[in-house]
Amino acid sequence: PAPFIAVGHLYFNTTEEVHEAFKAHGGAIKGDAANYTDIKPQFQISETLL
Repeated sequence: PAPFIAVGHLYFNTTEEVHEAFKAHGGAIKGDAANYTDIKPQFQISETLL
């Protein structure tokens, strides 16, 4: 089977903003994902240079 069924891109200005957002909303995001799949989510943080 394919390793991924969906991919999402979220853009933040800093890594700290990512951590703050997931600290505040991570539980809700993970809880909602369970309504759609039983696959364990994988997270990757990358830096985009312009």
